[in-house]
This record gives sequence, structure tokens and C-alpha cells, in this order.
Amino acid sequence: MTEYLQGAKLAYVLTFDPSKMSGLWLRIKERLETWRLAGVSADIFICCRASSALIYEPPLQGHRLHLLVGRTPFIASFSLPGKLASLDPDLIYMRYNSPYPPMIEVARRWPTILEIHVDDKWEWKYSPFYYRVVGTLFRSSLLTRIAGIIMVDPELIESSNFPVKKVPTTTITNGIRIPADIKYDACRERQPGPSRLVLSVGNALPWQGIDKFFALALRLPDLDFHLLGLSADQ
Repeated sequence: MTEYLQGAKLAYVLTFDPSKMSGLWLRIKERLETWRLAGVSADIFICCRASSALIYEPPLQGHRLHLLVGRTPFIASFSLPGKLASLDPDLIYMRYNSPYPPMIEVARRWPTILEIHVDDKWEWKYSPFYYRVVGTLFRSSLLTRIAGIIMVDPELIESSNFPVKKVPTTTITNGIRIPADIKYDACRERQPGPSRLVLSVGNALPWQGIDKFFALALRLPDLDFHLLGLSADQ
């Protein structure tokens, strides 16, 4: 697969601004660096506002960053098909957020892989009504045109909400790139002091991994585990 991508025109598309979540943007850049080290180069298309911090982002080594600017990312996304047409990519890798209408056109014209992090139908219950409206109108049209799906959690594959049309589907680990100089066989000593803190912020939706957080807490009683974001009934 890597050998194919080394010679392909690859477009990486985000229809939202990842710089609003600094940790997410760092993880995306780590992924792009992993691609670069594997010999894969991509054109990154991001829909954002003119006030986005990405305006000041330095060039990405080995890749090309294209900012599609509009009053909102939703409005900016309508320029996406035209911008992609100038590249005419062999493959589009798109991180799924909300099924904006231009994404349907993109998936119809070019082979498109969706990277899916959440069961959006579940999240509609916790999101502004706008997301439910957009999803109800356009979700099925997008999912019936994509060429493949990558999930970040095996439980999403088992969800009855994916996919509308059967397409090749797999999972990837939702983690970070470990620096090459990390030594796994070295002994680590902890200095005396108060318990270390482990913090998770989120909700109890199954793909958020809260069950693993609880299991880890049971195995490590010397650490302080704090979980923020659950509702009273959870």
C-alpha cells in the first residue's frame, strides 16, 4: 500500500479547523510526518475561517497545505470540489466530521476513504440541532459513494449505523507516534511524592474508551484517576 501511495497524488481533506483543538492538530502533523518518513507526500486541504491559526502555520515538510477560507468551514467547503479538480487526486483521505454537501460531490468524482472517529448518530443527541439536520439530509448520500472506511475503534465497525453501503473497512490505532529514541527496556524510578494524576475528559460513549480507563484504574491503585465530563445519570 505504501509503495502505491509513494507515486500517487494523495489529498488529505478536513472540513473543519483542527487548530481549534491544539492536541488534534499536533496528532495530525505527527501522522503527516509518519507519511513523509514512509515516502508519501500529500496535499492537505483544510476548510477554515480567515481568523484560523493555520494562516500562520509554517510550511509542512514534505507536504503542501491548502487553506480554503470562508465565513465558516461549512461555507468554505463549497470551494473544495473545484480546488481538488486542479489537483485531480488519485485518492482522497477525508476525516469525517459532518456530511457537508460538497463532500458528496467529492466522493462521487474521486475514490474517497473516510476516517471515522465517532458514531455521529449517537453524538447528535449531545450536539446542536444543526448537526442532526445536516446529517439527516446528507449522511446517506455520502456513505453510499465512498470507496472505503477506516475506523479508530473496532466497536464502530459493529455499529448498525455504519456503513449504509458495504465497502472495505478496517481499523487503525488512535494513538501517537512514539519517538525512535524511546527505550522500552529501561527501568524507570519514581521519586517520592504525591500520587501521580491521570485525567480523562469526555463522556461515556463506548468508542471513547472509558471502560479501558476504569480497567486501568483498577490495575494502578497508586495513581489518582479523575474523569471529567460525565452527566449526573452516567
